[in-house]
Amino acid sequence: MNIKFKFYALTFVLHAVLLVSAYFFVEENKTIFIAVECVLLTSLALFLLLIKKILAPLEFVDLFNDILSEQEFTTRFSYTGNKELDNLMTYLTKC
Repeated sequence: MNIKFKFYALTFVLHAVLLVSAYFFVEENKTIFIAVECVLLTSLALFLLLIKKILAPLEFVDLFNDILSEQEFTTRFSYTGNKELDNLMTYLTKC
């Protein structure tokens, strides 16, 4: 199992548990249930975006590893807008 799968699995399990626990509000107050569901769906979307952002540098590390293992030193990288990644790409293109 890679870390990407673990992050996504943890996110979905956590939100599934919270959605099931929110089901107990249906009997008491439907408005609270709908509000909790909306908050959880928004939270899920934000988690997925955050995971994508967190894992982006790891994907570049895998790409750099593949390029270096193939000894393909003529590859040039385009900039991403992320300062840390852009600095790393500048360093790798100068090597």
